[in-house]
Amino acid sequence: MKLYAVMNHEGLYLRSKGYGGYGNPWVDTIEKARIYPKEKTAKAQITFWAKNYSEYPIPSLVVLKAEIETVINQETRVNSVITKQAILDTNKTIKQSRDKYLKAKEEYESLI
Repeated sequence: MKLYAVMNHEGLYLRSKGYGGYGNPWVDTIEKARIYPKEKTAKAQITFWAKNYSEYPIPSLVVLKAEIETVINQETRVNSVITKQAILDTNKTIKQSRDKYLKAKEEYESLI
């Protein structure tokens, strides 16, 4: 699987700042960089920077190769979460039933 990033002439990577973002758009590590899943979107960023900031050299396209490192079985974790949630739901139902019973008992005793 190929992924893409944008790198300027200083070796800094373009980061995603989001809507209304602030700060420097260039970061020094690939971990902080914006990774593009499609080549066209990365090329569009390069075109934007080349057209709007023509005083600087044109950024480069960095092609990253992603591969599966480890597959982690999540069966035991998911089963324990499901069991824990079932217990919590059961306890909640028991508490609600007990509270409903006590309220009904109070109302009954107030009528007598």
